[in-house]
Amino acid sequence: MNCPKCDRFTPDESFKCLNCGAIIRIVKNEYEPRPDQPFSSPFRNRKVTTILAVAAVLVIGFLVVQGIGKGGSHAVNAGAPGEETDISTLAQKGKTTIFDFYSDYCPPCRKISPLLQKLDDQREDIVVVKLDINRKDAKGIDWTSPLARQYNLRSIPYFVIFDAAGEKIADGQDAAQQVFSFLTKANIQ
Repeated sequence: MNCPKCDRFTPDESFKCLNCGAIIRIVKNEYEPRPDQPFSSPFRNRKVTTILAVAAVLVIGFLVVQGIGKGGSHAVNAGAPGEETDISTLAQKGKTTIFDFYSDYCPPCRKISPLLQKLDDQREDIVVVKLDINRKDAKGIDWTSPLARQYNLRSIPYFVIFDAAGEKIADGQDAAQQVFSFLTKANIQ
């Protein structure tokens, strides 16, 4: 046990310090804040720690639900970003599917992403599917990734649109014009 006054080890369990003679307060609960200490961390209190842990789990859960929800900001290829993907198998029947090829290193991609999310949220007949062209650990836009080469990407964001029947109806500039038309009609800016 250390003396609160001289901070030296006191070998016995008495109430008086053998070094300086100060009265030693016995703390029954080691997590109880001590008034003789200038700062007592709230993390020493089990109740506070439990509350903070539960709050952290709730916040993380909320963020995951927001990100992975309908048309969320996560790429469908998050498990293998940048790898070849047959997008025709990802087109949703009965809805217009907009494929958004993007990179986190692309400022225009980051700018249009929340607008596409709003479009996806507002229009029940449209779904936006995001595809990350960057392989893991790529720095900058990964133009040589298998996915970028598969679709011969030269600029991003790059869009491909499938109709409700699952047929490709537009890609590249034509698809971009349709996407901007959808955003304008939905009054999303």
